[in-house]
Amino acid sequence: MDTIKKKINHLIQNFDFKMEELGEVEKMYRGQFFDPKDKAYVRLLKLSRELCTEFSSLNGQINQDTTKKERKAIRRRRHQIINLLFPIHGILSGVGDRLSVVIGTVDFLGCGYMNRAVHFSPYTLVECKNYTIFATKIDVGDEEVERLGNLIKLNRVRIGKNTWICAGVKIAGGVSIGDGTVIGAGAEVKDSIPSNVLAVGRPCKVVKKVTRQPLDKYHEVNLEKKQKILAHLASLGFTRGLNGYIKMLEGKKFNSIDVVLGKLFNLSHELSNEYNNPNTSKARKEDILDILFPHHGVNLKVGTDLYVDMLGMTEIGDNVTIGKSVYMSGAVTIGDNVSIGDNVLLYGTGHSIVANERKVGFSVTKGLYEYSQSSPIEIKGNKKIGKNSIISPNSIVDEDLKENSLYVRNKVIK
Repeated sequence: MDTIKKKINHLIQNFDFKMEELGEVEKMYRGQFFDPKDKAYVRLLKLSRELCTEFSSLNGQINQDTTKKERKAIRRRRHQIINLLFPIHGILSGVGDRLSVVIGTVDFLGCGYMNRAVHFSPYTLVECKNYTIFATKIDVGDEEVERLGNLIKLNRVRIGKNTWICAGVKIAGGVSIGDGTVIGAGAEVKDSIPSNVLAVGRPCKVVKKVTRQPLDKYHEVNLEKKQKILAHLASLGFTRGLNGYIKMLEGKKFNSIDVVLGKLFNLSHELSNEYNNPNTSKARKEDILDILFPHHGVNLKVGTDLYVDMLGMTEIGDNVTIGKSVYMSGAVTIGDNVSIGDNVLLYGTGHSIVANERKVGFSVTKGLYEYSQSSPIEIKGNKKIGKNSIISPNSIVDEDLKENSLYVRNKVIK
């Protein structure tokens, strides 16, 4: 049975569609011209929106009073929704909140991973080969369609195996990305990109062939700071197996699927969702900020839709204002009197540049492993970061950034 027939059967079995009403939907899946006003297609869009909304809202229901049984039921339902949204997929090792996708329009032909806020255009069919990694705040496809009278035909995006799409990337419809390629943070992909390259910029251009991983760069963490963080983790019930966390803090390679790290990742994400819940009290929000940012100064102001990938990694000075929809990952230092606008990405963690070094592996001594690395981001004091800006790993920001800035390795990419 081909994949299109599997999708049609999926709709019949799980959503009570009738075979005779799915003719236009089948044409849509096949990349043919179809009627966008077809009743079954309109219903498919509605079902997709409802499932995506439910998927994102479920984690927001987890708070300090949620029982283990309730958490297990929430995670089970989220897993069910993923299976409903992606009838063709291998092992999806993780899927973050704020997902947007139309049922059956995105295929994972093998393993994959999607962080938070990955949006697939309803006007695009997407094929992801084995081991495609999506970071956070990524848009795939656009609203461009081919028209024939009242009919439309969706464009296609093809993403090769062992690819890594970094945070804040936008991918236009109709392009292909080759095997083993890395698309750098904040890039806008408007043309097809070949295999085994690093491509960055707006518009996205090939920087170099990927042949080897650059040498690791560690950053010093003084003993006092390390002891404070370990004491903070102990207050949360984490007293053992913290080598991976310390490696992440120091910028060394760490196993991102380490069991203890996994629990800390989950706790960080759940706390972020609880903070963003409008029903969370002001006092509880202040407690959450203290847990996520144990090293923060006075007069900290944080907007809604906060996302912190790992608690304790971010150090914040006095009189700092953080806007809405700000995402933080890895070791981030924010100086005194800093203002960060809405929709800013501070993403200091990533995988290996070389494809075969970022795959999941297994050994008798290590068990399952997938190596990542944290590279620090520092924003000097008295700086203003404009909204919609993206700051990449290994960056020291010592200047004000205008809106929509892409800051890579200590300079603005124009």
